Amino acid sequence: MSVIEKLDLLKDSYADEAELDRVLARLLEVVLNQHRLRLARYEQELRGFEARFGMASTAFAARFGAGELGDDLDYFIICTGSQRQTSCPLKPSHSVRCSQS
Repeated sequence: MSVIEKLDLLKDSYADEAELDRVLARLLEVVLNQHRLRLARYEQELRGFEARFGMASTAFAARFGAGELGDDLDYFIICTGSQRQTSCPLKPSHSVRCSQS
C-alpha cells in the first residue's frame, strides 16, 4: 500500500475532520519529538568534538578544508554508542559504518 493510499484510508476512517486533525497533530508531535531528541544528541556529540579538538566546528571546518590540520584519522572517527562511524566532518553525508567498536 502506497503512502497516498494509506493517507486516503486514514481520511476515510475519520468522518470528523477535527478528529483526524487531532490524530495527525499527535503523530507529527511524536515525529518532531524524535527529531528534537536526535538533534540534542548531535549537539552533545558536537560539543564533545569541539572540546576534544579545542575549537568551534566552524573554525575546524575552515582549517580542515584549507589543509591546515592534516589527515589524521581522529578527525574522521565519530563514536556513537557501541558503533563507530567513519565520517567526513565537512560532508556528513559521506559516511561509512564499520563493525569495529
